[in-house]
Amino acid sequence: MSSATPLRFETIACNLCGSTEQRVIHPASERQTTDFAAEFKSSADGPLTEQVVACAKCGLQFVSPRLHRDLILDGYREGSDERFVSQARARERTFASSLERIERQTPKGRLFDIGTAAGSFIHVAATRGWTVAGCEPNRWMCEWGRTHYGVDIRPGTLLEQALPDQSFDVVTLWDVLEHDGDPKRTLEEIRRILKPNGLL
Repeated sequence: MSSATPLRFETIACNLCGSTEQRVIHPASERQTTDFAAEFKSSADGPLTEQVVACAKCGLQFVSPRLHRDLILDGYREGSDERFVSQARARERTFASSLERIERQTPKGRLFDIGTAAGSFIHVAATRGWTVAGCEPNRWMCEWGRTHYGVDIRPGTLLEQALPDQSFDVVTLWDVLEHDGDPKRTLEEIRRILKPNGLL
């Protein structure tokens, strides 16, 4: 995305109950950039500029109006992120600890990681005997992970994968759900691809 990309916003209903009644929790501030590839890369840590609202019926808090989902997804797909992959070893140590907690709850099997970035988590899982795959919108990250770790990282979002029903014992998504434009639909898709008694 270039700085000439026009801003397009969409007002959304509550993803939990569908209500359009909202109250403002955090007002919008002036957007500093329209370089969405920089704004939405994995290592980015910019301030929130969009308005946060609370659903008047159920209390769910979310961004609305928000940048149109296509602009956000295009931002996630583009660009490189050398800063993120420079931290791969530290991420591997963190994920090893997370995986130990998972392994206390379920036996090793098939694991799918949504928004896997450069694949550090599925790499650690693979070295511990899991059968792994993941998806990641950012094409550069997919290629880095496939080349560096030799793991199965599929470009795109979960909904673009067309995975078989009940095909995974564990599904993970680290720092992903809060960025999802339709978390309810994503959770429904996760339920579909998880085996009975699978772990999210």
